[in-house]
Amino acid sequence: MRIRRRDSPGRASGRQVIAPETFPALSAFFGGYLHQDLVPVHGSAGAAAQAFVQDAGDDARDAVRQELIRLIALVRGRNHGVLRRAMRSLGAAWSPSSVAEVEALLEQLGGTVPARPGRGEG
Repeated sequence: MRIRRRDSPGRASGRQVIAPETFPALSAFFGGYLHQDLVPVHGSAGAAAQAFVQDAGDDARDAVRQELIRLIALVRGRNHGVLRRAMRSLGAAWSPSSVAEVEALLEQLGGTVPARPGRGEG
């Protein structure tokens, strides 16, 4: 997976690129709620998520949840540096310590964490 700088569009070599252009709703959410003043304004990422849920319309919430699911799929199973760079490239000042924290954020936004590949039910 490559993480492109903001001036680079779309896809590279058939891989999904993590950039504001490919995650516009998530980038807007991160910049608006998980910014450098996250702690003084909201106190935590979870509280920021709740503020977003109250502030945003259904379409915006759905778009953020769908893009967060895509992001989780791209960073799951990778080293922490990939997650950290992905978050930063999308405008988040919040730096989760694990993908599990991002999954918890998805749940706080009303989303459902997708099953991990290879872990079927029953």
